[in-house]
Amino acid sequence: MSKNRLRILVVDDHPLVRNGIRQVLSLEPDMEVVGEAGDDQEALRLARELRPNVILLDLALPRRTGLELLPRLREELPETQVVILTYSASEQDAIAALQAGAAGYLVKSMAPEALAARIREAFRGDVPVSGSVMRNVLRAMSTPSELPPPTPGGQPGAGEAAESLLSPREAQILRRIAAGNTNREIAEQLGLSENTVKNYVKSILAKLNLENRVQAAAWALNNPWAVHEADEP
Repeated sequence: MSKNRLRILVVDDHPLVRNGIRQVLSLEPDMEVVGEAGDDQEALRLARELRPNVILLDLALPRRTGLELLPRLREELPETQVVILTYSASEQDAIAALQAGAAGYLVKSMAPEALAARIREAFRGDVPVSGSVMRNVLRAMSTPSELPPPTPGGQPGAGEAAESLLSPREAQILRRIAAGNTNREIAEQLGLSENTVKNYVKSILAKLNLENRVQAAAWALNNPWAVHEADEP
């Protein structure tokens, strides 16, 4: 057993679904399903015991729902990426999960062969969201009521002030986040290392007072003047 494998815990109340996920991921040399849970209590117990790298979490669980369990998992295992894998394509569910700290939101109607790639993206910090809900999520989160202000002091009063929050390189990277590019793709496009891009993303989120890449993409779509095309750094 390789120490470099991603250790994955599957939380779903349907045994057939859990078995299907296990079979799909068993084909991946860099992944291992280390446990399965059918409810919130079993999920917490196994998460504490196994300390997985990634938890695939269904929303529809007995007793406590996935949305209710998510904050507890994030609190107890901050180093673990929790990815929602559900039948629900509801933008409200997706927004609630992402705002609660989910590392991704995937719909079970996705192609099985795409699951492993989305898990890798979540582990790298790319916050994958199924295309069937991404457009609606971005539209809903692009309204001021759904996004926190970009600075602790509130929304800047003029475009010039808000634009100055980001460096030209940060604005360049944020444009690519809004276009749906992953950190790896951005690194390749700009000739940077992936770690350098990660550091820029962290800086962008901190400056704009945002929680994740999805919020950042929505902010960019709502504030196009702040991420306009600039000369290459």
